[in-house]
Amino acid sequence: MNVERIEATWMAEQQLVSIEELRDRWGVSSSQLHEFIAHGVLEPAGAPQGAAFRLETVSLVRTACRLQEELELDAHAVGVVLQLLQRVRTLEREIFALRAQLGAMQPDDREPPEAEIVTPGRP
Repeated sequence: MNVERIEATWMAEQQLVSIEELRDRWGVSSSQLHEFIAHGVLEPAGAPQGAAFRLETVSLVRTACRLQEELELDAHAVGVVLQLLQRVRTLEREIFALRAQLGAMQPDDREPPEAEIVTPGRP
């Protein structure tokens, strides 16, 4: 019987993660992190010397590293891709909200009125 061990960490939303913890726990190199900071991909929550990051940064760092490794992107390109992904997520939330509003409307209100086709010169 093979037993697979999975390590899980419960982190409070307000908890900050240091560069050292990102490096040691999630296997991200210091050079990658500093490169991401230099190109504005990551923004430390504290002073850059003792840089600490908000919790949501962990998933952002993992995504950034995957983009860099799998697609062979430089740090600037990773930043652009992450901005585009964030924009897509925002638009998806807006679409979801608009669809919810449409669903709340009466069935007759959802369909646009049929337009009468008028051809010039014809009655």
